[in-house]
This record gives sequence, C-alpha cells and structure tokens, in this order.
Amino acid sequence: MRSIQQIVDAQAKRWQVERQAETERHGAPTGPEPIRPWITIAREYGSGGTAVGEAIAARLGFQFYDRAILDAIAQESKYRREFVESVDERRRSAIEAHVEALLHGESFARSDFLRYLTHVLLTIGKTGHAVILGREAHLILPAQEGLSVRIVAPFAQRVATVADRLGLSPEDAAEQVRSVDRQRAEFRKVHFHLDAWRTDDYDLVLNMARTSSAGAVALIQTAFFARFPEADTTEA
Repeated sequence: MRSIQQIVDAQAKRWQVERQAETERHGAPTGPEPIRPWITIAREYGSGGTAVGEAIAARLGFQFYDRAILDAIAQESKYRREFVESVDERRRSAIEAHVEALLHGESFARSDFLRYLTHVLLTIGKTGHAVILGREAHLILPAQEGLSVRIVAPFAQRVATVADRLGLSPEDAAEQVRSVDRQRAEFRKVHFHLDAWRTDDYDLVLNMARTSSAGAVALIQTAFFARFPEADTTEA
C-alpha cells in the first residue's frame, strides 16, 4: 500500500505532465479553465460502495481517494501544502475564492478541518480524473463539474455484509452498522448542517439490492460519459 507522501508526489507529477501536454497542444491557457470531470461516491456503510468506487476508478484510469487519504492530506500541513501547491496559480486562486465563498455561507461550519478538507477536495476537483469516496465531497465540489453518486442497500443486506466481512454475529454487525450510520450523520450535521441525506444532491442513486458491483460500475460509467461525452476517448 502506498504511503500518503507517495500519493501526493504521484498526483503532483501527474498534474504536471497533464499541464505540460495541454500547453504543448493548445499553448498557454488564456480563457476559462476546461472542466476535468470527477466522480464522487457517497455510500451507506456495508453497501459495497467502497469496492464500486475502487472499481470505477480502475476502469477509467482515475486516481482513487478514500476518507483516510483525504483526512491524512487535510490534517497534515506538509502534505496539504504540497498537494495544493502542485496546481498552477490560476487554479489556486480559483480554489481559494471557492473556499471563502463556501465557508462564509450559512451551509457550512467554520472549522479548520473543514477549511483544510475543502482546499484538498477543490484541488482534486480542479484537476479532475479522480474518484472521491466519502466526506460529503459532493456538497463541496461544483455540481456541474462532475458526477455525484450515492450507493445504498437495505439494512439487512448491509448487516449481512458487515457480519461476513468482520466475522461478527448478526447482533454485533447490526450495532456496528448503526454506529457508523450515526457517526456519518453526525459528521454531516456538524460540518454541513444537514440532518439527513437528500436525494436531489446526487446525479445517480444506486440500490445494491437491485444490481451487482459490476452492474453498478457499468451504470456509473454510462452516466459519466453521458454527462461528459468529451471525457470518453474509447472511440478517439
């Protein structure tokens, strides 16, 4: 498993290569920055959303960011500085303006952690080609620049999945699911002042009782290319 430093270094190098390639093709940018679409995955605990997120990232050749990676970068000043400074000045200015607009509104809490997390998420969003798991990223990133997905499953199915994965009794697995659900609800309430998740915050909601992981990946890919056809290079 790669370290956080390796992830930061690799991403900075990839962005540098992409910027250089764009400059060689089109010259120095003068107009608005092109949209580089991303995918966010919000998921219920035990729904299988993490595996779906990893699979769609691999399918598209995108970088995958889960909650642990996002938190590690956001909370460690060295990683955060390197990460944000890896993008050019134009994007950094746009990111800073967006952060200030978000955190001075009434929808977001004014915490240092949320400020740092917002910087990291907007940096990822501006460079795109990423799948971002959790941390309510869909509420931070501009909705028109990516695809926001929520993955759900019936409570009983989630309990069975967690019991199998962690070797727990059904009773203990049920309590584990309830506990994680409470933690995520608390995060959403504290940082985003939301008491419940809202269907209209997402472009696509998938019920894993009605599809397989492979089916979910295919549906997300289809929706992504339908919304961002210029990102589909399979026929180029």
